[in-house]
Amino acid sequence: HDLETEMRRLRLELKQTMDMYSTACREAITAKQKAKQLSEWKSEELRMFEQARLTEESALAIVETEKAKCRAAMEAAEAAQKLAEEEAQKRRSAEMKAKREAEEKNQVLSALSQNDTRYRKYTIQEIEMATENFSEKLKIGEGGYGPVYRGKLDHT
Repeated sequence: HDLETEMRRLRLELKQTMDMYSTACREAITAKQKAKQLSEWKSEELRMFEQARLTEESALAIVETEKAKCRAAMEAAEAAQKLAEEEAQKRRSAEMKAKREAEEKNQVLSALSQNDTRYRKYTIQEIEMATENFSEKLKIGEGGYGPVYRGKLDHT
């Protein structure tokens, strides 16, 4: 009887020991998995940190490139502005010269028309009277500048 009791006690002890061993194995596997997860997480964090560092460096390089482009564009705009101002000044000078020349020409023409009947200027009213208001019966053809009319302006 003692032997049976001893056997039951030993079996119970063995079962408890096996249960403890099984629990310890499960805990060891869980701890190993957690350690692996932590290692993977740390690797991922390092990779993401490196990627962020590279992205930041790339962004800074792009910013520097854009700054250089901006400086070049500003310099080009200033050069274009200066060129435009020089061109405007040249144009104003040319316009003033052309205006002076036109005034001189008009003065010469006025002087000629006052002294010489071949270069006399006529008003539109004088031309309308001479052509009977551009009458079709006085039209004699078409010229490079429009219709040509016969009319009497001066009786010389």
